[in-house]
Amino acid sequence: MPDNHSKLVVTATNRLLDYLGELPEVPCGMPAVAQLSEIAGVSRTTTLKLMELLVQKGIARLEGPHKIVLRRPVPGDYFSEAAGKSSKADQVERRILQKFSTAGLKPGERFSELELAREFAASTILVREVLQKIARSGFIRKHPHQKWEVIEFTTGLLEEIISARRLYETHALRTIRLLPENERVRTDWALLQTQIRRRLKRKRLAAADVCEMEYALYSRLAGAARNRFLEASYRSLLKLTTGYLRQDDGNEAGLENELTRFHTLVQALLNRDFETVAQVMEEHLQATLTRLKNDRR
Repeated sequence: MPDNHSKLVVTATNRLLDYLGELPEVPCGMPAVAQLSEIAGVSRTTTLKLMELLVQKGIARLEGPHKIVLRRPVPGDYFSEAAGKSSKADQVERRILQKFSTAGLKPGERFSELELAREFAASTILVREVLQKIARSGFIRKHPHQKWEVIEFTTGLLEEIISARRLYETHALRTIRLLPENERVRTDWALLQTQIRRRLKRKRLAAADVCEMEYALYSRLAGAARNRFLEASYRSLLKLTTGYLRQDDGNEAGLENELTRFHTLVQALLNRDFETVAQVMEEHLQATLTRLKNDRR
């Protein structure tokens, strides 16, 4: 699939592909647009556009007023989690945080707004705004009339980062506990669980697969808190700490353990077993802290 679609289309298409992949038999008739719209979480108008994409890929065929599913999706039919148009500021923020998590910018290292602007083909004003946003999370600092500096990732700072994540995630979980049963939310969690299962079935796991699932899972958790101010800060923490797994690209057993933990967490959410959810979330935070410490040695 081309990657010049909006994030909404990217996410909705992947949801539909997951649904079609679970159909008991193909070829078969396509469900009604209203049902597909509910599954994808988008309007009927957008759903019709998604149908056109499915036809282009040869997954479905139109026969007059009828729509036929010809085959199940394959991995190449999916958008990557990183696909989809995003703002230039989002792109720059993601790339800067990635430089932190992959040691492209090391603790104690200094850099200028102009250097990053040239590297990312962005304006210095935009880069400055992004850096000021990241600085609120405590990862970088700037002295007057000097370059920016990456904060030394001491054990204390790493523990503070994990503590901040724990606060946000505990607040989000408390909010989820109070929400009534919602079929659309359940469908969303179930589709995410299907994505995790598909990755667990792959012959070879990549760290990027696990990072994508971690970000998708914990972004949904943070979104449940419905607090835009907390969510903005949390996502910066999440983007930084999800990168720790990239160092484990060759550790198949470790990556599988992380995915299995995410699968358990989602199943507990579906069962509204919040004690298990809290336990698994804490296990994940402790594993994240251990890896972060190891990566900084």
